[in-house]
Amino acid sequence: MNGMKIYTFDLVITPPVGSCVAGYGPQDESWEIHDDLMMNALLMDDGKRKSALLGFDLIGMDSSMVQQIRKGCAEILQTEESQVILSCTHTHGGPHSRSTYRNARLQPYCDELVEKVLAGFRDAVRQEWRETSVYFYSASAPVNINRRYCGPENVCRFLPHWRSLEPLADGVTDPEIGMLFFRDAKTLVPVEIVINYAAHPLASHARGLGGHAVTADYPGMIRKLVYDATRAHCTFVTGAAGDQFPIDSEIGWQNLDTIAKPIVREVTRGMCEAFCFPERFKLENPEVRSRIVPFVSPLRPGFPEERRRPTQQGKEQYELELQLLSIGDICFVGVPGELVGELGLEIKWHTPFRKAFILYNSTGYVSYICHANAFVSGGYEPHMQHLEYKAGLKLVNAAVDAMFDMHDNAIAMPVYTK
Repeated sequence: MNGMKIYTFDLVITPPVGSCVAGYGPQDESWEIHDDLMMNALLMDDGKRKSALLGFDLIGMDSSMVQQIRKGCAEILQTEESQVILSCTHTHGGPHSRSTYRNARLQPYCDELVEKVLAGFRDAVRQEWRETSVYFYSASAPVNINRRYCGPENVCRFLPHWRSLEPLADGVTDPEIGMLFFRDAKTLVPVEIVINYAAHPLASHARGLGGHAVTADYPGMIRKLVYDATRAHCTFVTGAAGDQFPIDSEIGWQNLDTIAKPIVREVTRGMCEAFCFPERFKLENPEVRSRIVPFVSPLRPGFPEERRRPTQQGKEQYELELQLLSIGDICFVGVPGELVGELGLEIKWHTPFRKAFILYNSTGYVSYICHANAFVSGGYEPHMQHLEYKAGLKLVNAAVDAMFDMHDNAIAMPVYTK
């Protein structure tokens, strides 16, 4: 087997003007629609089973909503629930689609969204799917920074508040652009491009009424630029962006170009090289495998009960999920909530797959998941973490163990030559 049948579609998921927008003040309302929010769907058939990768321009989803979408889509595709994986870009220019201690999700919007997604799947299974070959690539775009500046004393300054210190930002970043290209088997033109990058979609958000506009932020511009350049459908999924910010963030719409254009430039360059060297970048066996891994973590001691999410109150531990979906030797790792970049890199570094790409806010929303030293230096992310101090390390270990298990514990190592 060396091919993959695919079908792609998009859904507009923009809420009406006047809806509360998530990410800042709990009662902030939208004043206008700058650009539509989208759900991108990539449906795949490897000859054995059908799968789906879904990207939502939303701040996140509760696990119950994720599971409802996964289950319903899997039933329509007649496949296992683990074969349907999703990710939320975490745009702050969208509706309240998750519950926090300060606000409840917009239930009518969420109910309508689930039905809209399932209707899209019902239509998709009746369409003619396209035969493709699959390629991967990886490049770097240094257009993100670590928003946590920790000086020599290891005390954190949160750069969105300390804007004058941004030139000093020297924290760990993950500038990798993960890519998958699906090329029509007959015409040899690209028909689908998956892009993975780790940065909060907060390039454009600015103080004033501009911060009350509905927007997909830079992921929306990336999709538009990709289509303009290639006429290929684009699915964008955010990486481990818990402490990763766009450079010059929150200064207005003009900053979308600063983030999106360098990423798209590297994607189009990468596509050229991948197609020129199929022996290196073509997935000869793009079989899709998947699994859902339960992950249970104690809640953080001393965390104020009134700040816990409604589903956590009165509990000592919290049930979460990791989800893995591999296409050939490329593995997507879906994590709950907002994993910081350092932990995302740990997962990537320890993968037995050729490449691993992180899916942000994939299996549910649980606020931030940090490395333990973040609690020593302080700052916004550990202040907001609900789980115990070692939860990040345990999550990394669980993800790596699951990848090795799914990969049959085998690593194909190139022959060493002098």
